[in-house]
Amino acid sequence: MPDDLGHAAVATRVEASVDPDASAAMSALGNLTTAHRAVVVCRVLLELSTAETAAVLAISEGTVKSRLARALTALRTALTEENES
Repeated sequence: MPDDLGHAAVATRVEASVDPDASAAMSALGNLTTAHRAVVVCRVLLELSTAETAAVLAISEGTVKSRLARALTALRTALTEENES
């Protein structure tokens, strides 16, 4: 692989070669705002609690909850649209 590929690009290519659904999920995750993606990564991928996520990101627990809800809605919509096309 070319040296100029970042870790995210490499991960996306690996996931795409293994599972098309994972590729769609990575793409949808990449389309989130940085703030929403950070909350999803902390809560879902790293399995941090709401309090831990709030501390790591220096935001309130309420903000963690609202960003997570909005991010999951956006992901659900993007993945549903992907499956329908």
